[in-house]
Amino acid sequence: MVGVAGRSRGCKTCRQARVKCDDAYPICKRCSRLKLTCSGRNPYPVFVDGLSHLQIRAEDDDNCLPSQQGDVPRGICRTPIATIRRPPTANYNEIFLSHLVKNLLSEKGIGDQSSRITDWVVATTQSNLQTPTSQLAVGAFAAGYYGKRLSDHAAMNQGSLLYVRALREIQRDLRHPERVVETMTLASSLFLAGYEITTFDNTSGWLTHFLGIGQLVKFRGPHRHQTGIDRDLFLAVRSSVALAYLVRKKRCFLEEFAWKIIPWAANPGLKNSTDYLFDIFCDLPSIMEDINILQGSPVASDYSTTPLWKALGDRIMTCLQSLYQWRVEWQEKFPETYYPVGLDRLRDMKAAQLESYPFSIAIFFTEPIRATEICLYNCMQILLFRALDRIPRSVVPKMTPSSLYPRGIIHMVNPSLLLSPGEGSIETFTSEICRMVYFQLLSYPGSSGAMQLMFPLQVASRNVHPESRTSKWLTGIIALVADGYGLGAVKFADKIFADTDSFIVV
Repeated sequence: MVGVAGRSRGCKTCRQARVKCDDAYPICKRCSRLKLTCSGRNPYPVFVDGLSHLQIRAEDDDNCLPSQQGDVPRGICRTPIATIRRPPTANYNEIFLSHLVKNLLSEKGIGDQSSRITDWVVATTQSNLQTPTSQLAVGAFAAGYYGKRLSDHAAMNQGSLLYVRALREIQRDLRHPERVVETMTLASSLFLAGYEITTFDNTSGWLTHFLGIGQLVKFRGPHRHQTGIDRDLFLAVRSSVALAYLVRKKRCFLEEFAWKIIPWAANPGLKNSTDYLFDIFCDLPSIMEDINILQGSPVASDYSTTPLWKALGDRIMTCLQSLYQWRVEWQEKFPETYYPVGLDRLRDMKAAQLESYPFSIAIFFTEPIRATEICLYNCMQILLFRALDRIPRSVVPKMTPSSLYPRGIIHMVNPSLLLSPGEGSIETFTSEICRMVYFQLLSYPGSSGAMQLMFPLQVASRNVHPESRTSKWLTGIIALVADGYGLGAVKFADKIFADTDSFIVV
């Protein structure tokens, strides 16, 4: 996985002299005192092996292949994978990749019942364009996902071997001054993250990986993500990078103005409703970090901290106001994109866990991306409401109706389906997320809809009463996403949020 530790970040001048560097920027104190040329901090992100279930020997395993007798492959001391039924061949590799693209890397077009493959997936999986690293990373992801979803132990074993080899190759790429900023290096990182989300059973692997991808994106800079595949890759990783910072309660560089403007500078018209929503989402990590810092201060309740709490309360309300303004514009642009679906129709569609479903209807959409947007919108409302609960009430400003609706009250086509902007509570936000789950699972190709639900399901499950019908239904849905759709990270995210993010928990 991508890692953030294990390698000195001191300037090269101090590292060559084998002395401690204070990491000051742009010139460290030692170089300044001795009037030396300071080479600056090492900007390169580092990839560390995060296989919690594999212990890698020092010997080279480039020629390792699983044996037909089910022996443990050379180079691996311990693996959870059971006996191997057959060694995969080149033909199987094509099957693995086809299965991955069809079931996880495709999306539904607006107003179209067919699915399409995104441009960045097409470009980065073409053999004539792949680098040795990206070829290994794609192979690991494809074999691992196929093996996990279909219980094919040989495929899982091949995926783990390719993953180890891809990690070694990407370490070389990140040390190379030119390859570190290449498009395929970022693509390889994303494919390795996909492998971890689908196959890892630890609690923090994929989060650590996306923190590392964030370092790589930051090092590349916003200007490298303005066109073509580079921008598509940036949009593909942006939400996950921001989520990783949010869970760790660390300020995210994506909140900076340049990252919200420059990637679309060449063609501002390409920035859509989802992009604007993610702009707001990237502001949340810094809010959670500041709450954590203030609450952990020994003078947190002292009168002297009141101005700090007030400034933080103003930021939260400004973020909520931006969120409500986004929702108003969404309603004006997409007023008739959602509709109710009854239980009988859900039975005809063979919806899972329907016997414990606590609602009389589900919410479906004519455009799949709109469901993803409203799910994230509700998650952000829940997080911001929880944030307000953690600051003194005396410093929370009031939001007036005129600030929410500067152009007047908007017309809701189905007011009983979706909440109006600025209305609702944590309970109703959670209910709205739950009522959109079946659309995500039944309308997207393969597991792609289930992947969109991983974060909303975790937020919803933490904001319902543990003994309620909704909680029991959510538990069944999460198990379905983990085991039936091959996305094990959704189940193990439970410990992540419980240990590090009390603001999500009821």
